[in-house]
Amino acid sequence: MRQIFRLAFIGLSVLPAGQILAQRVNDNAVAQAEDAFGINVSGENLGLYGPGDVRGFSPTAAGNVRFDGLYVDKTANTTSRLVHGYRILVGASVLGHPFPAPSGIVDYQIRKPDNNVLSVAADLDDFGGRFFEMDGQAREILPHLGVAGGVGFYRYSQWYGGRSHVLSTALTARWKPDAAVEIVPFWSRIHDAEDEALPTLLLDGAAAPRDGHARRFAGQHWAKGKEISYNEGVITNITLGGWQLRAGLFRSIDHIPINYTPLLVLHANEVDADRSMIAERGQSGDATSGQVMLSRTFVEGKRRHRLVLAAWGRDHRRAYGASDEAALSPTPVDKPLYVPAPDFRFGPQTRDRVRQATLGLTYEGNWAGVGVLNLGIEKTDYDKRVVRPAGRLPASRSRPILYSGSAAVELTSSFAVYAGLSRGLEESPVAPSVAVNRNEAPPAIRTKQIDAGLRWSILPHLNLVAGGFRIDKPYYGLDDDRYFRNLGRIRHQGIELSLAGSPVSGLSVVGGAVRLDATVSGEDMDAGRVGRRPVGSSPLTLIASADYRLPQWPRLSVDANIERDSERIVSVDNRTRLPSRAQLDLGMRYRMNLFAKPSLLRVQMLNVTNQFSWDVIGSNALQVHQPRQLYAKLTVDI
Repeated sequence: MRQIFRLAFIGLSVLPAGQILAQRVNDNAVAQAEDAFGINVSGENLGLYGPGDVRGFSPTAAGNVRFDGLYVDKTANTTSRLVHGYRILVGASVLGHPFPAPSGIVDYQIRKPDNNVLSVAADLDDFGGRFFEMDGQAREILPHLGVAGGVGFYRYSQWYGGRSHVLSTALTARWKPDAAVEIVPFWSRIHDAEDEALPTLLLDGAAAPRDGHARRFAGQHWAKGKEISYNEGVITNITLGGWQLRAGLFRSIDHIPINYTPLLVLHANEVDADRSMIAERGQSGDATSGQVMLSRTFVEGKRRHRLVLAAWGRDHRRAYGASDEAALSPTPVDKPLYVPAPDFRFGPQTRDRVRQATLGLTYEGNWAGVGVLNLGIEKTDYDKRVVRPAGRLPASRSRPILYSGSAAVELTSSFAVYAGLSRGLEESPVAPSVAVNRNEAPPAIRTKQIDAGLRWSILPHLNLVAGGFRIDKPYYGLDDDRYFRNLGRIRHQGIELSLAGSPVSGLSVVGGAVRLDATVSGEDMDAGRVGRRPVGSSPLTLIASADYRLPQWPRLSVDANIERDSERIVSVDNRTRLPSRAQLDLGMRYRMNLFAKPSLLRVQMLNVTNQFSWDVIGSNALQVHQPRQLYAKLTVDI
């Protein structure tokens, strides 16, 4: 593999002659979105959901991540050098995808050498950030061998006043000796150095401040975190007669030599906030995972039957807990106070290991003009072991049989209804950094989901999806003592709407809404220690995005995005809430030729009205939301 990567660097530096196609100039999340449920294209996010939030839960924390449709236990961040973006699979979009998950699926698309092109991008923002990216593809540097890769340099000057420097690199090769065989190895690395963390505000009986100075850094400049992330692996696709073999082997490593969490605790009827700094050393996550899928398709007139036999597994190790917390002098929330670094004393670490193996079988039936039927069954074997400094905890084991089923019926050529049921064994969220037992991960939890809805092609290029869902899980969160534990059961049920497409030439639209009824039950709720609504939940979320290419100036397009959240629950007892908020983003794209090369100037202003607000990251834990920001990016495809 090292020899392939050496050839790759040579190939990217001397791209072969031939047809030059745009790699990134034509990227446009609004125009490329198939629905409003979530998409990322070259770093731009769009939709109701994302990798950390689908119907109120995190598919990433639950372990429902895919690389090109193959299961991966992703512990490290991904870079745009490696992935073109992601798509959120939920509701009707899961139909036809083997082995769905109750918390939705995040499917990342690996960049592959489809063209001969070198893209160079430079961008800056009014906060002082400066970025440079270079990505290349060589479709065939040697017979049957292509490569893609890139490098990105980022100097962030964050909205909260902190700074960081990031270097990201990635390399992908593709060996395709014939139409039946494809092998894609890849490697990526992200080095985040000198990261001055965003402070967290903890409310102790106090109300959240209604305004503040988002650009004033309230942390400490000596508290510079470091993080190194790797994602590497190989994907294989082989067709033998009527059989198709897909396999992926992945390794994901996240190493944090030092991490800091600035805390501000605001008490009732007080102006000054108590300050402290949490430092943690040697935190790491290391996961080896993979999946093998063997499928066969049988055609019977208008009916197509597909059987998928798959096996997947993971070996996940974590180290955490070598931390200390130092008290600093109290000051008002929005005023910095810089003090010398204290002498942190780090204790011993906790280590845990999860080993899981799953065998699954899926049937997919597709009857042209009638509908689709998916049935699946899985047998999984889960084993988790934790070793604390005080000793080894009892092992956590689970060996359930899980099942899923979904169906869609085409009532007309443009109108279909669907319904689905799935059960899963998923990882529960990890205790946040503000928890007393920070980074602790509870055992895996049983989950179940039912959903149903309709899909209507209103126009040839405009689709409406409407549906309802219900998800049941155990509820983990922070109690009043900031201890992360099981607080009962949680049920998320609601309706969601998606409208996406192009109603007229030159106009692309994406609109969506989620009406969520999130409720908690259990002994803590009955006793009044926990409120009826889970922390962070919002009853209503709305988004609307549009991109319009002006007919008089076809090189120019303008875009707008509006997002609105209703009130959000802040405290576990539901007594503290944040008001509703709305954000407007405006932008433009100007396509041109620089030095006879396709080029794009992208300008966007985020949070145009500069509305001040807070993001809920845990019980009584807030972080300041990004204020107005203007940035410009120039991309040239050489």
